[in-house]
Amino acid sequence: QELGVTVVRGEPESLMENWDEVLGSPEPVVNVGSVADLDALPFPDWSIFPYKRFRIKYDFWKFPTALIQQSRGCTFSCNYCPYIIVENKTRFRSPESVVEEMQYGMKQFGFQSFKFRDPLFGLDRKRVVRLAELIGQLPRKIQFSIESRIDLMRRETLQALRDVGLTSITVGIETPSEETLRRYKRAPINDDRQRQFVELCRSLGIRTVAGFMVGFPDDTRENILDVLHYARRVNPTFANFNIVTPYPGTEFYHEVRDQIADTDWTKYSVYNPVMQYTHLTSNEVAELHAKCVTKYYFRSRYLQANASLLWPRLAALAKRIMIAPPNHIPDTVARPAVAGLIAEHGDGLGEAPAADRQTVTTDLPVLPLEQRKSA
Repeated sequence: QELGVTVVRGEPESLMENWDEVLGSPEPVVNVGSVADLDALPFPDWSIFPYKRFRIKYDFWKFPTALIQQSRGCTFSCNYCPYIIVENKTRFRSPESVVEEMQYGMKQFGFQSFKFRDPLFGLDRKRVVRLAELIGQLPRKIQFSIESRIDLMRRETLQALRDVGLTSITVGIETPSEETLRRYKRAPINDDRQRQFVELCRSLGIRTVAGFMVGFPDDTRENILDVLHYARRVNPTFANFNIVTPYPGTEFYHEVRDQIADTDWTKYSVYNPVMQYTHLTSNEVAELHAKCVTKYYFRSRYLQANASLLWPRLAALAKRIMIAPPNHIPDTVARPAVAGLIAEHGDGLGEAPAADRQTVTTDLPVLPLEQRKSA
């Protein structure tokens, strides 16, 4: 409002270059475009932020963490996604520029981990292979995480990235309903391939963070519970359940604008239902969303398989209630202790669906004691 515009559409660096044009525009929406040459951008000055506190604990155990990109933009056409509002193509940085920024961050600010925020890391496999080679030449071992599509990542690519520090990968699974995916222009991926991908990552010691979507306009209670049950079968390290949100500017927003019940933009966070639904109330969608979260995480299979990963937080809780000092509990006690508590007290959620009653795997790496102290 102070600038006299409602929306500036584009990338922030382009806004800086077109500041005078934006200030003088009478239009409610000003398009400033995107940056063509990403290698020409200067490296971020993290000193103006409290960067020493930057930690992403579900991805890493070395801190502080920096955000970084080796590409921008998305070539796919999911109609609910805000990424493609600015530009429906992908632009790349050179691997050399990316690793130079990593070195700068390590030297100037002491960063030990990097989260790549590319929507489609791995779209150009040759660039990824070269990037892995250069990361392997850094003076110190670092950790990093990526975001991608399952069908872009091969075993050999994952192995090469794991060998130089990949700890976690975020992917979008969204829903098991191919009909829903096609309806909203997302290319489906075979169910078996999704489960195999998660198992492959687990076998390589790579954490998986999978996104799932609930609250499409025509969703029923059964549809949403199907998403939960499918998430439990795929069994990623972390499952993010997001409520479908009609972001302004997306094709989805224009499709459902007559069904939007709440225009308080502060609620457009993927955690609040803001639409009217055909078969459910907003409160029912919110309750089912909460049920997905609790029934995914608070179950025996999940807690047993991820006991070592969750142990730093469980130990911190134990310290608070004065059960035991957390850093004096051996690694060999962590999994049995959690499993024993579950066996004695249950997980409070009743019997899991038959498809979920599988052999528990505990092949995630146990953090050494010194890493648990710093986590």
